[in-house]
Amino acid sequence: MRDHHIFAFLLTTLIAGRTAAAAGEVASPLWPKENDTLAASELPAAQIRELLEQVEATSFDTPESWLVELRARIVAIGRARSIIVRGTSLLCGGTGNCQIWLFRYDKGHWINLIEGEAPMVDSLKLTQGANQDMPDLIAGTNTSSTSDRYSVYVFHDKTYRRVKCYETTVGVSKEVACE
Repeated sequence: MRDHHIFAFLLTTLIAGRTAAAAGEVASPLWPKENDTLAASELPAAQIRELLEQVEATSFDTPESWLVELRARIVAIGRARSIIVRGTSLLCGGTGNCQIWLFRYDKGHWINLIEGEAPMVDSLKLTQGANQDMPDLIAGTNTSSTSDRYSVYVFHDKTYRRVKCYETTVGVSKEVACE
């Protein structure tokens, strides 16, 4: 039943994403927008430094200025105050995928919730998962004009781990090996 739910969600995401992309919009409401700078987040300087240290440790490259490169949106995920951080130019690819991070504020510190190097994605959605406190994440990656790859991340212990991957081509989804 859970896999059927994910397939249906992926098809809905694909249609919504392609429609929004055609209109020049970002499909995900979680996606930090161009004016969502770290300065605009009004976080204290010490918290911004803490975020940047973790971003730098899990990024595939180093921009001239992290503050110019990154966008951030404070959101509520589960019961926790969270922040989604994404790259904008150097940390993005030619198909619109950008590195993205998800942090949760816990006991006075920002904690990186995605295990390993930050993934390259073009959308991020939440869906009800087995963990009642934290939703599953579905990260979309644009692979071509007719196909996308989706990674399902499940919260376990203290981080999100990628557990399944799907490829959607012209409205048909199939499970594939995660790379």
